[in-house]
Amino acid sequence: MFGKPSPLTVATGRLLVFISGSLGTLLLAFAAMNDAILLHVKIGQWNLLWYAGVLGACFSAGKGMLSKATSPHFGHARRNLIEDMDAALEKIATHTHYLPDAWRKRGWDEKTKKAFSSMFQFKANHFAMEIASIIVAPFIL
Repeated sequence: MFGKPSPLTVATGRLLVFISGSLGTLLLAFAAMNDAILLHVKIGQWNLLWYAGVLGACFSAGKGMLSKATSPHFGHARRNLIEDMDAALEKIATHTHYLPDAWRKRGWDEKTKKAFSSMFQFKANHFAMEIASIIVAPFIL
């Protein structure tokens, strides 16, 4: 909506989130030990409950400075999940020696997932089928 955020804004937001989250967690740990600590311990002229509120506001302001995950400017650190899925499928193909042309560069596709999943069952399901085959085999023979 507003364009790509500046690196300084993102760095400031991350710093605010980290510091206020850390100190807020510390105050939360104090409150878990004894809730009266937040009301009766004072630093300066304010008690720890006031500082918890200020840290919460700083945390919210820092989160507001960061890009949302759905933003096109989420950041260079975001991994390309489509390429990761294709690479994982090719890595599996090196072990199974099976990669149909319909699956190439389509690791993200739901049809590819269903076709792959139907070939490789979960271990529990596979175990149950093996046990059932031991019981049913004498009746078939």
